[in-house]
Amino acid sequence: MKKACLLFLTALFALLAFAACTAAVVSGNYVLPERNLVVIEADANGAQLEKRVAEQADLLFSREMKTAALLGPSGVTGYRATVTLNLRNVSGRQLAGVSLIETIPKEIAGSTASVQSDSNFLVLESDPLIKFQAGTMGAGDTVRVSYSVALGAENPEALEAVFRGMSVPLALIPISGTDCTGVMCNDFNPCTVDYCHDRQCVFDNAPDGLQCGAGMVCVKGRCQSFKNPDLIVLAGVVIIVVVLLSVLASVLMARGKRKK
Repeated sequence: MKKACLLFLTALFALLAFAACTAAVVSGNYVLPERNLVVIEADANGAQLEKRVAEQADLLFSREMKTAALLGPSGVTGYRATVTLNLRNVSGRQLAGVSLIETIPKEIAGSTASVQSDSNFLVLESDPLIKFQAGTMGAGDTVRVSYSVALGAENPEALEAVFRGMSVPLALIPISGTDCTGVMCNDFNPCTVDYCHDRQCVFDNAPDGLQCGAGMVCVKGRCQSFKNPDLIVLAGVVIIVVVLLSVLASVLMARGKRKK
């Protein structure tokens, strides 16, 4: 009876110690990378959807990790790491069908078999690579998903260093009707300014006088041989003066002949 009570008290002590003992809390703030990248994603039914990688103007991301000691009768037997991912919609519009792909270092999880989460996730690779569905996010909304991994008796400081070196996850959002991602606009004319607006290419004339090659400048959207307008005007004036002088000389000569 005494042994049973002793075992019960030991187990209770270990459970309470696990709940109360938080070894470290580490957080990192990141901005999702700017990428002009289109991705074909399969949904739960196997249908293919065209999405793009979220940019800085779409979502802000932060990651937080908590490590808690697992205690047994002989002391610390290991740790449990809980990672929380936060996404905030800063696009100013509703984003539907947001998904988040997380690459977990093997130092934290050897495979997806050791990953647990209250949120549903899809295993993309057992290496491990997992995907969460954040769903529809209104303007200014924040979505949080978390997962945990049971670890051995590793050095918590080494684990924190691995966490800080984790790559930024990829957030995928659907391409909107006015989204220019993946649209490349180039008419190969050095005298136009090329850009995309509402998924349509626009080619505006570059400023006149812009150099477009050796001895060449842009004039009304076309690359032409360089001609100095000041010299042209000066040449025109000279020609006019020469013509007037010639006419005047002819008149004077004609009058001189009449007098004779």
